[in-house]
Amino acid sequence: PPGRGAGGGGGEEGMAELAQEERAAVKIQAMARGRQTRHILSNNSLIGARTIFAERQAMRDRQMDASQLARTNKPGEQDGRVAQADREVMEAAEKYKKKADMDEERAAVQMQSLYRGFRDRKQVRAVRENAEATARNRSEYEQLNNAKRAEQVLASQSQFHAYSTAKQNYLGVSRRAEAAAPGQSRASKAPAAPVSKKTTTPTLVDKKAIMDDRQKEACSVVEGITNNWASSYARAVELQGGAEVTRDLKFVALFSKPSKEETIAWPIVRVFFTVPDDFNTNLLPRVTYQIEAEKMIYDVTTDFGRCFKESWLDRVVMDKRAIRADMALLHKK
Repeated sequence: PPGRGAGGGGGEEGMAELAQEERAAVKIQAMARGRQTRHILSNNSLIGARTIFAERQAMRDRQMDASQLARTNKPGEQDGRVAQADREVMEAAEKYKKKADMDEERAAVQMQSLYRGFRDRKQVRAVRENAEATARNRSEYEQLNNAKRAEQVLASQSQFHAYSTAKQNYLGVSRRAEAAAPGQSRASKAPAAPVSKKTTTPTLVDKKAIMDDRQKEACSVVEGITNNWASSYARAVELQGGAEVTRDLKFVALFSKPSKEETIAWPIVRVFFTVPDDFNTNLLPRVTYQIEAEKMIYDVTTDFGRCFKESWLDRVVMDKRAIRADMALLHKK
């Protein structure tokens, strides 16, 4: 109105009234659009309502007038454009569904492949562990069988050696008796010389005379160890070569199995001993020994070193006799 612009105060009041009128118009328009939107949603499906809203937005973008918007937004109107929009929406929905199905199938295939890989790896690991356990058990069983077989061979060889020795002794005595029988005419009538009944265990040569007092004490320790070894063998302990000069506590135990013909019979088995310097201060000194030229070194403080077997000496004796027999055959040839 013309009177609103008169005066400074009137101008400010006019601007305030204009702003208030604009706010009221905006509120009325919002209420009208809300009522129209609710009317469209209540009278159409969700897809149809979306289509109508999309067309309205397109018309706004093309700056169509209100009459065209009102005519287009009439309830229940389904023209060719609405049908086209419905088809496009359905095609888009189908594409999305196919893509979702493909993604779901791809995820299922990936999960199945992961599970199959885990299952196959588990089976392969179980098969490998079973094979390793079987191989380990077979190896232990073979080692046990070999040890038992070796013990049986040593036992049979020892029995055969004892039998052959007894047989040779018997044959030797019989032959000597037969050889002496023809000459026993007047000699048999002569009184026999008295035979001493005192018998002593055969021993080898004692060489303690060249030992000093400390070496004699160590030698007594070695003798105490060997007293329980190989009751069928004669034995003696002496210094190793050069120990009488260096005064080392190194000894060699000589073992020989006596027979009726020979008190000290060949072959002789040597066992080399080493006594520690502090043997007289320890209750159980750590004495080590080695049989002939074998590389195995035994310790008397261990269970294996204390369990000395006579079959070890028998084995060395048989080896030496076999070597001598082979040498005799070579000389004959």
